[in-house]
Amino acid sequence: LTATIAEKTGYIGTVDPAAAVTVTSDVEIIGSYAPIKYAVAFDENGGTGTMDSMQMTYDDAKALTAVAFTRADYAFAGWATAADGKAVYGDGATVSNLTATDGATVTLYAAWLQVEKKDNTAEITVTIDTVSDQAAQAVVDAAKDMGAGSVAVINASETDDVSVKSDYIKQAADSNVGVTIGTKSGSMELSAEVLKNLNIGTDATLKTEIKSVETPSGYDLGKNAVVYSILLTSNGTPYTNQFGTAFTMKLAYTPASGEDTSKLKVYYLADDGKMEEMADCQYADGFVTFTTTHLSQYAVSLDVDAKDTSGTAEFLLIFFALLVILVATPILASKAKKN
Repeated sequence: LTATIAEKTGYIGTVDPAAAVTVTSDVEIIGSYAPIKYAVAFDENGGTGTMDSMQMTYDDAKALTAVAFTRADYAFAGWATAADGKAVYGDGATVSNLTATDGATVTLYAAWLQVEKKDNTAEITVTIDTVSDQAAQAVVDAAKDMGAGSVAVINASETDDVSVKSDYIKQAADSNVGVTIGTKSGSMELSAEVLKNLNIGTDATLKTEIKSVETPSGYDLGKNAVVYSILLTSNGTPYTNQFGTAFTMKLAYTPASGEDTSKLKVYYLADDGKMEEMADCQYADGFVTFTTTHLSQYAVSLDVDAKDTSGTAEFLLIFFALLVILVATPILASKAKKN
């Protein structure tokens, strides 16, 4: 008899005894699994500096070593799995199970970004939900160099939320620089005045979330309406109406075929089931823009008084056609008998 053990991803299975045995009486065979070991190496990918490899064990999550690479005129965006790939892990991200091969070395490559400068705006685009210290400092410094009234833009183009250390946002506010933070679904444009009203401190994580959600029950919205949940939190505690001064929001919206975008409105969905129309609503280039002083759930919809009623119209047309037939049939039959 030769004992075997089933395969288990990320583990090495052994049996004891491993050799074939002749069974003449009861035999005890013990099977066991041991997690594989592998290494994570870091490639500067055009940058400079050195970083030691990390030793990893399967199913044992660890935080990646803080980046020690730098690159002139660039900022660290995160770690990619290929030299020409996008960042998929943030600086210090917790990872596990990067390979199931014992003794393998997984290489992570530094992904770099540049600050784009135009007029009074400095902008970075990230592909993950965290902004590295290097990138945050770079965009804020670039905006500060442009002078008071400039804007630092953080664009998380592929995620519903993005996090950045509050220290950098405070730096912007203290220098009278505004900050615009965007996700794939929209953005919030916070002036230096608004940032100061929020009393943003240091050593906190600011998280911006703009994402579409299911329409809450009890609201009468158009069939193409989109509801968004919009949050700004500091270490998990949300800012709601502490902004003091109105700021601009942009929300993504794709019009239906033939839809009159001039009739689009944005409504604040209150907890009591009421809807409040927001002022200054405009549509352009795939986004609806409006101003507000608080964050919550908002709906983008056709004007409630003008939303698409084509389905109702068709029903009424059919109803009246049937009514005419029902009324006309006895009359025509009566005339036919008289004739």
